[in-house]
Amino acid sequence: MIKELKNIHNISDDEITFSDYVITRLLDHGVSTVFGLTGGGIMYLIDSLARNSDCKLITVHHESFGGLAADAYSKVGNNIGVALGTTGPGVTNLFTSITAAWQDSSRVLFIGGQVKTADSSRINNLYVRQNGTFEFDAIDTYKHVTKYCEIIDDAEKGIIKLEEAITALNHNRPGPSYIEIPLDIQGKKIKIDKIKQIHSSFKSSYDAEITKKTEIKRNNNINIYTSNSPLFIIGAGVLKSNSSKKLRQFLLKHSLPYVVTPLAIGFSNSADKNYLGVLSIRGNRSANIVSQQASSIIVIGCSLHQQIVGWDPKLFNPDAKKTWFEIDKNITDLRSEDLSIDNVYNIDIDEAYNAINKSNIFEENDYSEWLSYTSIIKHEHYKHYKESSGLDLYDLLDVLNNYMHKFSCIATDAGQPWYILPQSLNLLEDTQFISSGSYGSMGMTVPYMVGAGQINLKNSILGVIGDGSLMMCLQELSTLKTYLQRFILVIVNNNGYRSIRGTHDKFFNGRTIGTDKSNGVFIPSYKTISNSFGIDYRSVKTIDEFQNILDSYQNQQLIVELFTDNDQSIEPLVISKMDEAGNFVNTSIDDMYPYVEYKIFKK
Repeated sequence: MIKELKNIHNISDDEITFSDYVITRLLDHGVSTVFGLTGGGIMYLIDSLARNSDCKLITVHHESFGGLAADAYSKVGNNIGVALGTTGPGVTNLFTSITAAWQDSSRVLFIGGQVKTADSSRINNLYVRQNGTFEFDAIDTYKHVTKYCEIIDDAEKGIIKLEEAITALNHNRPGPSYIEIPLDIQGKKIKIDKIKQIHSSFKSSYDAEITKKTEIKRNNNINIYTSNSPLFIIGAGVLKSNSSKKLRQFLLKHSLPYVVTPLAIGFSNSADKNYLGVLSIRGNRSANIVSQQASSIIVIGCSLHQQIVGWDPKLFNPDAKKTWFEIDKNITDLRSEDLSIDNVYNIDIDEAYNAINKSNIFEENDYSEWLSYTSIIKHEHYKHYKESSGLDLYDLLDVLNNYMHKFSCIATDAGQPWYILPQSLNLLEDTQFISSGSYGSMGMTVPYMVGAGQINLKNSILGVIGDGSLMMCLQELSTLKTYLQRFILVIVNNNGYRSIRGTHDKFFNGRTIGTDKSNGVFIPSYKTISNSFGIDYRSVKTIDEFQNILDSYQNQQLIVELFTDNDQSIEPLVISKMDEAGNFVNTSIDDMYPYVEYKIFKK
C-alpha cells in the first residue's frame, strides 16, 4: 500500500523543488542514504541532498559501484536502496548494477539525470541518436531489466511516476525500478498543497491487483506434502520477506531439518542442530546427501537453479513428494516438470509461511529416526577435509569461524571465494552474508561492504575478495576508507585468476592466457596500494599469523592479504563421470568428488 506523506509536513515553505520532493519521499520510506557520483545532470538532486541533513550522499568513484552499494544497503537493511547516475555515461555506468539487482530481485530505485525537456529526444519524439548535450536515452535499454522504467516529463505527473516506481519494487517478485528526471524538472517548484492534493487522489495501479490476489490466497487450499523424513530448502527469497526469523523459529520448534542455498546462508545459524548445510553442486556434502534421501521436500523462495539441484534436474530426488513456494510463475513453469514437483504455489514468502504455520501436519509425524539419520550425516559429512601443499583457504576459514562474533556482515564476490565461503562459513544468528548473486561478478565485494556499512550494524564488516577481483574496483578503496570506519578486507592472493586458470588447465592442457603475470596479467603490490590509501595492511603466510590478526582486531580499518595455495581447489563438488562408452554423463547431487560412501536412510 502507498505510504502516507510525513516529512513534507515539516517544510515551512509553501513550495519546494521536485528534487526536494524526491528526497522527502525517500525519507518517508526509511531511506536515509543515497549512493552515487555527483554530476551536472543531477545537480538539483545533489543540492537537495546537501540541504537535507536527514538523508546523506555516499560518493563513490564509479556509478556502477554506487548501484551495487545501494543493492547491499537494500539486502542488509531489508529496505529500498537508491542510486544516482548523471546524464550520458553516468546513466550507462549503472547498467551492471541494474541488471545485477534485476537478477537478484533487489529493491533498488535507480534515478538517472537527463537533459532539459526541451532537448530530450524521447520527450520531443526526435528519432535521432542524440540531441541534448551528453544525452543518452536509457529507457529502451533498461525497460527489459526493471520493474518500472519511465522518464518524467512533468513535475506534477512525476509525483505519480515516483510512487509507481517505488510501489513496483515490491510488487510480486521484487526488483529494481528506473526513472529519468530531466534537469529542468529537477529544479521545477511545486506548491506543497498541490503535492498533497495529487498524493491524496493517487491510487496505485497495483493496489487492485494486490487486493484481488490477497483474496485468492486466502481462499487457496494449500496442500503440503509431508512424511516421516521431510526436508526444507530455504532460498534467498526468504531473506527479503518479513517472515525469515519466524520461519526459522518454526523449523527449530518442530525440529525440521533444513538446508539453504549459497545466497541464503544468512538464514541459518550453524548452531542449529537441524541445519544441514548449503545445498549446491559446490555445497556441503551433508546437505546434498540428505536432499536425495528425504521423502518429502518443501521449497521456499528458491528458483531451484541447476547450481542448486545439479546439472540434470531429473536426477534431483525424483521419488520425493515436493511442494514448491515460488512467486515467479515463469520459473516454476520452466522447471516443475523436470524436477517432478507435485504442488506449486506462486505466492509470496509471507503467505507461504502463514500457510505452513497454520498447518498441523508437522505435529502428526514421528521424525525421531530421520533426525537421528540427519544428525549422523551432518556429523560425518558437513565438513570436508582436504590436503593442500600451500596455505589453504578452507583452513583459514576454519580459523575465521572462531571469530564470527566480531562481524555483523560478510561480503564476497567472484571466483573461489564465491564457492568456498558458503561451503565453509559457520554463521551465527543475525550474521548477514551478501555475495554477487546470480552474476558471480568480480569487484563487487568492496561496494557491498560500503552499502552494508551504512546500516546501523553492531559489529564490523568483513569482505573477502580475490587478488584479481580487487583490481576491478580498486578506486573504491577510497570510498571504503571514507565511509566505513571499521572493516577487514581480506585479499585472497592465489596469483591472479585462479578459477579461470583451473578451467584452462582442465580443458586446454594447461595452456593459459590472461590469468596471471606469466601470461599478461600484472597485479601490483597490495601493501603499496594499501599504504597509498592510508589503510593498515597485514600479510599472512601462516595460519598462526591469521589467527593473531583476528585475535587482536579491535574494529579498525584493515586490509589482510592471504598468500594462499596457487593451485587451491574447491572440494567437494559435483562433476560429470565417464561411462563405459567414453561419454560424459551427469550425476546426482549427492555424488560429489572426491567420492565417499555414506549411510542410506531406510524409509
